[in-house]
Amino acid sequence: MIKKTSIIFILFFIFLGSLGTGVVEAKSEKTLQYEKFKDLKMNSSVESVAKVIYGKKYKKELCEEEKDIDLLCYDYMEAHNKRYKNKKIRYYNYTFKFFPGYDSVSEKLEYRMNLRFKSKDDSKVLKLVEKKWEDFDTLNTHDVYNNKKIKTGMTATQLDKIMEDKGIGPYEAVRYKDYSKVGYQTGDKKPVFYEQYKTLYYTVMSQDWSTLYKFRMEYDYKKKAYDVVYVLRFG
Repeated sequence: MIKKTSIIFILFFIFLGSLGTGVVEAKSEKTLQYEKFKDLKMNSSVESVAKVIYGKKYKKELCEEEKDIDLLCYDYMEAHNKRYKNKKIRYYNYTFKFFPGYDSVSEKLEYRMNLRFKSKDDSKVLKLVEKKWEDFDTLNTHDVYNNKKIKTGMTATQLDKIMEDKGIGPYEAVRYKDYSKVGYQTGDKKPVFYEQYKTLYYTVMSQDWSTLYKFRMEYDYKKKAYDVVYVLRFG
């Protein structure tokens, strides 16, 4: 009887443990979407990106725009392709948006994930050159001391010294760009093959809420540090 009771208790605690694990491991839809965003490799093909986003069913989400070009079959897609005067495509440039969400600031439907694919001149090979994630629910409570100002060129350490609490607080958006393989260009300009960089977007208030700052920080891969590259001040 003692042995049987002990076994029952052991099984009961194992069951409770499994329930606890399930609760801990449960992830929100937004978290799962963000994990897919993080898993996307820069300069990946359209097919590789589809595998990350859609899993085993990715082939059903690929549409052939024209011979040898696969695109994501998605509701929101913009083409920014550039043509020669004879109407032939010079380079391909597509933007896709995923994971709709309500933006309480703009009071309209926005998309959390934005992707851009581009090819080289006279090529049909598309590469992932930009990816951006926006979180409409982010609220940064790390206010700026009233007599301090955010300026371009400031480091994360310098920002930390003029803000309440430790650090800068959560960013509301992050963007990666990498045109090292296909080159960045607008219109008829020659491509510029610059390396990858990462940008963080923030919105913070002053302590008395009289001033709002919107600023961007760019990661310097050589210095391995972030610097403020752009600031807007309201109030």
